[in-house]
Amino acid sequence: MNAFDAFVCYRRSDGALATRRTRRLLQDYRPPREVESPVGKLRVYLDTIYERATNDFFERVTLPALMSSRYLIVVATPDAAPREQATNDWMRREIEAFEAGPNRGNIILVRAAGAFAGPLPGDLAVRYPNIEIIDMRGYGPFAFLNPAKASRLADETVKIVAPLLGLTSEDMPAIRREEERRQQFRLGRRFGDRGDRRRDRSSRVRILEPQQRARCAFAQRVRDRKDDPNHPVATARRGAKQSLGQQLRSARFTRRPSSFSAAGAGAGRVPRGTGGRA
Repeated sequence: MNAFDAFVCYRRSDGALATRRTRRLLQDYRPPREVESPVGKLRVYLDTIYERATNDFFERVTLPALMSSRYLIVVATPDAAPREQATNDWMRREIEAFEAGPNRGNIILVRAAGAFAGPLPGDLAVRYPNIEIIDMRGYGPFAFLNPAKASRLADETVKIVAPLLGLTSEDMPAIRREEERRQQFRLGRRFGDRGDRRRDRSSRVRILEPQQRARCAFAQRVRDRKDDPNHPVATARRGAKQSLGQQLRSARFTRRPSSFSAAGAGAGRVPRGTGGRA
């Protein structure tokens, strides 16, 4: 019994991100309800252990996963081109090991980056000169915003999931219709959310406009009261200022009464010319 539906073979230097997105796409994929698949949720093996590539690691971890996978998904990127030294080409080694196993020939080639007709990993160009290349270039979280690109990627996605789910050619029209429906749903949800946000902003503006107009009218009335000389508030304010000014002026020019009497002032004087002696 196979433990995995697919084993993903990729180059970490430039294919890690595209490979993770492809794996998530496959794991989250659900066929339409009218299509019966003998396979449930896809089990995709992806080697993410950043350990030194040694023979012991290959024999202990990689080879058992390869032998227990129904399909081999090879992700083609510019760095995945064949290397001069075959012993250092990890992808070539995985392809050769899978071809020596019980599921040889079940290879799905995915072009994730680079030129479409660029070099293929390992010796795939020699083994399978007419192998079909599935073009997943440009796949990402915002690819659905471009309808033409999204339609192309949806068709290419069907080519990957159909053999993994054990679907036949009779199921392809239903799968393509489902992909188109999902694409329209994503676009509608995206632009629908934008429309909802615009409507929320406009409704908030409509609610705040009367309040703003009331505040402006009140401020204008206050300014008019200050400028109108006949307004009761302005008249009372002028009266209060005049009364306060009169009180200040009267207090400034009023002399204090002397604390010394005239008799006491005369008794304390000394006649001139006496020098102060009797």
